Amino acid sequence: MSLSNTSDNPYTFLVIWFGQFISIVGSGLTGFALGVTIFQQTGRATDFILITAFTVVPGILLSPIAGTVIDRYNRRTIMLFADMVAGLSTLFIIVLITSGQLSLWHIYFVTAMNAAANTFQFPAYAALIAQIVPKHNLSRANGLVSIGESISGIGAPIIAGFVVATFGLQVVLLIDITTFLFAVGTLLVIRVPDVDKDKNPEHETKNMWQGVRLAWGFIVQRQGLRALLLFTVVLGVIAVPELLLTPLVLSFATEADLGLVLGAGGLGFFVGSVLITSTGGPKRLILSIVGIEFITGFATISIALQPSIPLISSATFIHYFTYAFSLTASTTLWQRKVPQVLHGRVFTLKRMINRLMLPVVLILAGPLVDNVFEPFMRSGSELATQIGTVIGTGEGRGIALIMVISGSLNVLLAVIAMSYRPLRDLEKLLPDAD
Repeated sequence: MSLSNTSDNPYTFLVIWFGQFISIVGSGLTGFALGVTIFQQTGRATDFILITAFTVVPGILLSPIAGTVIDRYNRRTIMLFADMVAGLSTLFIIVLITSGQLSLWHIYFVTAMNAAANTFQFPAYAALIAQIVPKHNLSRANGLVSIGESISGIGAPIIAGFVVATFGLQVVLLIDITTFLFAVGTLLVIRVPDVDKDKNPEHETKNMWQGVRLAWGFIVQRQGLRALLLFTVVLGVIAVPELLLTPLVLSFATEADLGLVLGAGGLGFFVGSVLITSTGGPKRLILSIVGIEFITGFATISIALQPSIPLISSATFIHYFTYAFSLTASTTLWQRKVPQVLHGRVFTLKRMINRLMLPVVLILAGPLVDNVFEPFMRSGSELATQIGTVIGTGEGRGIALIMVISGSLNVLLAVIAMSYRPLRDLEKLLPDAD
């Protein structure tokens, strides 16, 4: 079965996918290595969480520009330049390590540069897939993209942990540079036509702010899409504690154990993605976006119950297995419901709104862990002792308490969302775009 309908080369999508897959593996190596390096050097959850904050802010600031650019110019070319920027930022870190001048703020700066590149890269990739893949194969194509991400999730933590321990951070970064070059090479050897020019005057915009208003109007005028966007925004906020999985595991286990836990999550994502690609995905996409959050919420709670690597690994596997369905279904639904000529502007606006509250939450999360929840669960107070009978007390149990709260809110959100008909029946009430 061919996933592409590009007449020049029926395997265009597969070539692009393979190059991006190799690049994602390299980025996964660097992301894991830098995160562990920061936490090991400072021992503070605040410093670890800040690296995530620097991945969010550039996307918020640049999304209005990115949406207009993606809809106006060739999407393959945009991905090409984004890969080059990300590769140069990693090279910058290598130079600093070699000269012995690497400091914490350098890592934050490079993280921000990579995030800026991804603000153009990811929406352009999603729009390009919808452009070259037939609608009936979109779930399979998005599932294949998720397979690449899941393989990175499985292998990157294990490989990065070994390479950092044996050869140092610099070698990990050199591998990352190589993968970026490979991705650039695959984009150079294929050709993708520009998206058909929009002949609808209502879709024409002269500047980025007009593009933002157009995309916002398209979403808010459709009750189901508006509800879906609100659902994902709230879900993203209450899911932030999941970013604390690394400090939670390192509070009682080793880097090798952390690699096993993250590898289990990657394996769950991989199995879910393979299932989606092989079967074509579920018929009712909204159930995979909203209904499946019941399972995700309980999996998040299970991660926090005990400081046990087998338990956390199993719960993480389930969590990311369900996430594969949710992510693929959401991407496919938006691709189907939004006209191709608006993909760049709508996708980047959606991405920006989803991340708008994250900087505030991330800035608060670190101090809350370090100064409130962790001290509380080590305080020996009566309430902490009572809670400790379920999740334990001591180091890392404050993070565990936050995860229990997050998982519970996750389940509650799913109940509320499934009771709202415009969201529950979105696929019936809103026809696919032409």
